[in-house]
Amino acid sequence: MIYDGEVKEVTVTVSNDKGDGTLDVSCSGSATTFTNEVVTSSLEIHNSVTSSTANDKNCEFRFTITLDNSSINGRYGDLEFTNGVARRSLKDNEMATAANLPVGMGYTVTETEVSGFTVTKSNNIGTIASTPVKAEFKFIRDEGNLKVQLDEGSSEVTVTLSNDYINGTYGEMTFMNGTASFTI
Repeated sequence: MIYDGEVKEVTVTVSNDKGDGTLDVSCSGSATTFTNEVVTSSLEIHNSVTSSTANDKNCEFRFTITLDNSSINGRYGDLEFTNGVARRSLKDNEMATAANLPVGMGYTVTETEVSGFTVTKSNNIGTIASTPVKAEFKFIRDEGNLKVQLDEGSSEVTVTLSNDYINGTYGEMTFMNGTASFTI
């Protein structure tokens, strides 16, 4: 380092590993002051659900947030990180924020696959920017129509779906674990 034309030897030691920029500085000769700033921003994870089944809006969808820096530990906004990884569940129209993350750090947000839903996502992989980054997920229920036809002479009908997690009333049929029975 050159200071007033005089070459100085400076040793810089990081005093902690929380990423807040705090440094201990020692140098030979006269005192030298350093200002070290870490520019931070946030990552927002947004979730929405599209479904004609009201109960789907109350389902919790699980997300894993992985940072490129595995030394990130502790609470950052709404999320608790351990070795650079946080997990969070979100319902329809909920969001979680990882605040005060260093700008330039890479991230990946993944969702746990949920049977019966198609997922669209944007900004789920990227780099923390100087303005908040929004990773957006939309879970769309795979829906279709069902037509039941009764053979002559029969009055009892059982409908079994391939998805045994279906519960609720659809049209005039009430399903429990993917099965509905009724009499015509």
